[in-house]
Amino acid sequence: MKVLLITGESGVGKTTFAKHLKENYNYNIVHSYTTRPKRDEQDNDHIFISKDRAYEMMNNEEIVAHTQINKEHYFTTVFDFKLDRPNAYIVDAKGVKDVKKNCPEWDITVLKVITNENHVSKDRLKRDIAIPEDHECDLILERKVIHKYYLTKKNVHVPKPNWVDVL
Repeated sequence: MKVLLITGESGVGKTTFAKHLKENYNYNIVHSYTTRPKRDEQDNDHIFISKDRAYEMMNNEEIVAHTQINKEHYFTTVFDFKLDRPNAYIVDAKGVKDVKKNCPEWDITVLKVITNENHVSKDRLKRDIAIPEDHECDLILERKVIHKYYLTKKNVHVPKPNWVDVL
């Protein structure tokens, strides 16, 4: 199974990039389950469940990655990944370690997204849905910049159309 783990600081465009992979390269986006409340009605990057349901799932299913932030659980199961196409999963550093440890037979690539701006927009940190400003990002694979892409208010621009072949 092919899995791309996408990591990076908050607000750099990880979700926007994952959506680009889904729309243009047929990637399955793996969403984490979480016990935290929705931030707003448009917050759909996770699967929101109760703590009781989370404990039930964590006790009865094969957990691929798990983390706890501010007493809220974030996790995914083996059943959320697809065998018939590549998977993109946005995770933190602990999640990367969990996936590698729990699924050593998977074909795993870790991709870090960083912004080339000196700061992340305050609006983006407030979780605005629209990207407030255009900016350039780097895709880092094994500590080397493999490609640049550009986030705009409407979409992702990737200069080299076949860069996904690297993954």
